[in-house]
Amino acid sequence: MSSRLLPSYPAGHIISLMAVDCTHISVAVAGVPKVAVGVLCVPVVLFALWRRVGTLPVVCCVAWQLLTLFLLMPFVKLQKKLWLRKLKWHDARLRKIADILSSVRLVKLYAWEETFADSVTELRRREVTEQFSSNLVDGLMDCIFVSSSSVMSTVVFTTLAGFYPDKVLTASLSFSCVYALSLLDPINGNIVTTKKTPGNSAGPRAFHEGTIPATGPQYSQHLDGPSVLVAW
Repeated sequence: MSSRLLPSYPAGHIISLMAVDCTHISVAVAGVPKVAVGVLCVPVVLFALWRRVGTLPVVCCVAWQLLTLFLLMPFVKLQKKLWLRKLKWHDARLRKIADILSSVRLVKLYAWEETFADSVTELRRREVTEQFSSNLVDGLMDCIFVSSSSVMSTVVFTTLAGFYPDKVLTASLSFSCVYALSLLDPINGNIVTTKKTPGNSAGPRAFHEGTIPATGPQYSQHLDGPSVLVAW
């Protein structure tokens, strides 16, 4: 790391990146194969449902899946915005603590302990507020996608009862429909985890770009004040 960038990354910040952000990235990347397998299972599931219940229930299930995918895009943009705000306040709090600790040998801590605690608490409060909003959006997305199989099962049986009243709902038909829709759980349950990868990689990516030796305008672009820690 260059001497110019070293003060911007205290040891505690680097440890936080390695212990928290890198762990989140590894969990998100581990979900990619599950999502890929789920995508491969979609045509098989739809074909099996079509053979068992007909065209209309399958169309309704596809409509629900498309709706959830369209809802994912604005949710991802909103969570990205909240996450970058959280990183901004997180960066400011760590720098504040690093500045205080670097000066503790020069002045007596108790002389300005209250002022220091108030400033750090205010930064922490703003960080927690953004983190809570991000977690709220994340929880809403989890609820929508994790419950997709149950919702589609309800859609299938409701469509059968409403448009095919003469069709007998046997135990074998019910079990086959529920089992076929459960094959979509890998993609529905892991797509939210996988989409977190860009947000969780913002801090490590900025750190990696900052450690590159100075090479003209590109280097100075990544060292433009506090934005180095929230670069996308």
